[in-house]
Amino acid sequence: MLCVGVSIHYLEPAWLAAIGQWSGLTLFTGLFLIFNAIEKRASADLALHRGEVLLIDEKHLEFQQLSSGYTFKKSLEEIESVSLTQWFGVPSIKIRFRHNQFYQLRWFKDSPALYQVLKRQEAWLKSA
Repeated sequence: MLCVGVSIHYLEPAWLAAIGQWSGLTLFTGLFLIFNAIEKRASADLALHRGEVLLIDEKHLEFQQLSSGYTFKKSLEEIESVSLTQWFGVPSIKIRFRHNQFYQLRWFKDSPALYQVLKRQEAWLKSA
């Protein structure tokens, strides 16, 4: 189950009128469009990445995207680097493989735990 935190902020409209009618309206419209674009991107990402399955065993990493039928299987020895980033609270893990191949995993429920597993694998490969 995926949990997404949503923060709702209340804007006091009185300060918009204090800076001028058209300036306030323009600023309010701009803020609305920005928040709307962020919400649409998050919804699109969630819809795109729903139903993804990542299987990790001792030697392989297998990814399946059920909505498109796309799958790939890579050896864990091919991992060169792993990084974890967040954009507005949305976790994203970027895995770089040999031959300049990479894949970005988004919206996994336990992204920090997944990152730690892959990071340990990367550290183990560098020490070998």
